[in-house]
Amino acid sequence: MTHPRTARPNPAAPFRDAAPAPKPDFAWLASRLGNARACNDAYSGGHCDRVATIACAIAVADGFASDALHWLRIGALLHDVGKAALPRAILDKPAALDAAEWELVRRHPLVGAEMVMDLAFPADVRPGVQWHHERWDGTGYPHRLPGEEIPRAARIVCIADVYDALTSERSYKHAISHDLAMAAMRADAGRQFDPTLFALFERVAEAHAGEWAQQPALV
Repeated sequence: MTHPRTARPNPAAPFRDAAPAPKPDFAWLASRLGNARACNDAYSGGHCDRVATIACAIAVADGFASDALHWLRIGALLHDVGKAALPRAILDKPAALDAAEWELVRRHPLVGAEMVMDLAFPADVRPGVQWHHERWDGTGYPHRLPGEEIPRAARIVCIADVYDALTSERSYKHAISHDLAMAAMRADAGRQFDPTLFALFERVAEAHAGEWAQQPALV
């Protein structure tokens, strides 16, 4: 009776054979990058983490699968990473930005998308970074995408980003209450926000707003 020959181990390369190359810890890197950007801004500490928490709550209610939810969270953590290229004077400016400053700010989604691609993040991370300032009515930036042309993950991050911005202190404005923020955003459903996703967000916010308000700033 013959037996198939078994390949003999290569004693010259035992570690290569036994241990695959480690995979990057994208979640850890995203959190560090997001919070490092926030540290450049005296007012937005913890913003990226809160946006990720809110966006994931919406996505869970929307039925995102676990893999899609994972990459949505990383994209939300990194949504403002492109602002790392902005001067601190712009980030902390207590007055309205002038036209030249706004032009720089409006480039941060493209800068951020280039950064995450250069760092070899999977393509699924890109929508929340590059398109979270697009608007449902097609008047957003950087590409003026309308409606369903905006990736769903980006539409979710947009809602989470605006809610946290409204309910947080910034250099140029005071925080407003949950109720006032919801009223202001409701007026923009169908213009800035996907109306179906915003209706879902209202139900999620009713259940979780108290938890979001207690989430600590991480700086």
